[in-house]
Amino acid sequence: MRYLFRVNTYQGIGHLMRCRWLATALQSQGQSCCFFVDKNTDLDALFDSFPFDIVQLEADLAEKQDAQQFISSAQSKIGDLSSASVVVDNYQLGAQWEADIKKSGARVIALDDIHRTHSADVVIDQRLDLSGERNYSALVTQETSLLLGPDYTLLNPVYERAVNKGSLAGNNVLISLGGGGDWSQIEGLVQKLAEQRKVSLTVILGPQAKNIHYLHQLQSSGLIELVESPESLIEYYQRCDLFFGALGTSLYELAATLTPALTFALAPNQENDWRSLDALGHFFHLGNLKHIDFDDVMQAIYALLDNLVAVKAMREAAPVRIDGQGAKRIARFLNGEDITLKTERSQSDECLRINEHLSYRDVIDQDINLYRNARNRPNNSEKMTVTQDVKLGEHIKWWFNNQRHSQILYYQGAPTIVMWHQLVRFDEQEYLIGGWFTTDVTPSFDVVTAALEWQLQQTFKSHPNAAWIAVINKENKFVNLLNQYLGFQRSREHTRYYRATQRAFPKATDNDFNFVHLENTKMER
Repeated sequence: MRYLFRVNTYQGIGHLMRCRWLATALQSQGQSCCFFVDKNTDLDALFDSFPFDIVQLEADLAEKQDAQQFISSAQSKIGDLSSASVVVDNYQLGAQWEADIKKSGARVIALDDIHRTHSADVVIDQRLDLSGERNYSALVTQETSLLLGPDYTLLNPVYERAVNKGSLAGNNVLISLGGGGDWSQIEGLVQKLAEQRKVSLTVILGPQAKNIHYLHQLQSSGLIELVESPESLIEYYQRCDLFFGALGTSLYELAATLTPALTFALAPNQENDWRSLDALGHFFHLGNLKHIDFDDVMQAIYALLDNLVAVKAMREAAPVRIDGQGAKRIARFLNGEDITLKTERSQSDECLRINEHLSYRDVIDQDINLYRNARNRPNNSEKMTVTQDVKLGEHIKWWFNNQRHSQILYYQGAPTIVMWHQLVRFDEQEYLIGGWFTTDVTPSFDVVTAALEWQLQQTFKSHPNAAWIAVINKENKFVNLLNQYLGFQRSREHTRYYRATQRAFPKATDNDFNFVHLENTKMER
């Protein structure tokens, strides 16, 4: 069977390369492959060294015209298309294009990751979806075969056996924007990192990189190592301590090599649900580059390097692994073979029961995003002493150094409340401070009451000589009522409870917050 690839070379080199790896797997099974790409003079050198036949087409045509152009060119190349399979990887070509190609008799296979309607015979979407938002049932026909999830990630075969080892110094940062990218967008950050000389920088430039003059200057000054258009990033992933860059194909390459990473998005298709990223062991994603604070990024980079042992352990504990065999798996399927999936899909949370409906577990490092996202929810943060969102960099630095004891409480199996407490000492007296915030589930008064009663009982059992002290926003009627029910008393000015509360919560004023306390004896009921 002939496989014909229609690839848009203006939407990122990663799309051309993932099609290359699928073609390589198909070729190893005796299939012939040919590529039909948009004319792109920036990629002439890449085209010249490409291991498959390439036919260049006019770019930016409407779907109907592009389909006609492709069919005409393909027929000139191989004749009748009824025995051909057409693989399309092109955000500009959708269901209409696929339908037109199918009329020629060809089987159509769509490589896509933006979750849209398809007319193709096979749709392949490598994204992991734990949010449940990427259901394809309404977007394809019942006859369409769906290959969904990271088992179908298309990578260079070398990623089947590659693992990050890091550097001896523990400070090598690898920076990449993928095959292109406008490097002026992070110029200030790269300059600052290079000039501070706290890290060793290796910068990878793709063939379509723009505004790179300053990088050559930094290289001439000996401040960075500059690598231009490498065949593969595998050796650089293996020897770096931290990757910093755009989240495209790198997401899966980093997961395959278990490389610690801090990433951002340059395009909408590079945004991912944080739960899905977490499942891949990718915990540190900044969001869209346009909204990034470079000072916070630097704080994040230094904090991650300072805690590499823990960061690597988080990566290695990922419940979903990338084995580098996605291309082989797809090729076997397309050639009519049965494929067996081995990737683990879920990770059970081992919880201890509180009552019939509530259970809990201690927070672990892999909860770093659940914790921050819950804390930053407006219904939680607006009543806190610090109402601004916690940025990722400051959160990472705090996370690996905090002294809190934190738990996640589950209501009927769903993570519902994040709780924490900490023992502090003032004037030789022990006090307990703590807090709680909800996840994206809104619990009832009874559920929160049961959770807090459990927390108070457990903490007083561990610290019988301590008293709880707390501040509650005066506008927060729910929590004020709740704490009154639990027995908290107002801390009057000049008492030790009041003074301790001021020291424990320096940003809280009694104009906006009620200062309250609870002695251990109040829980004896």
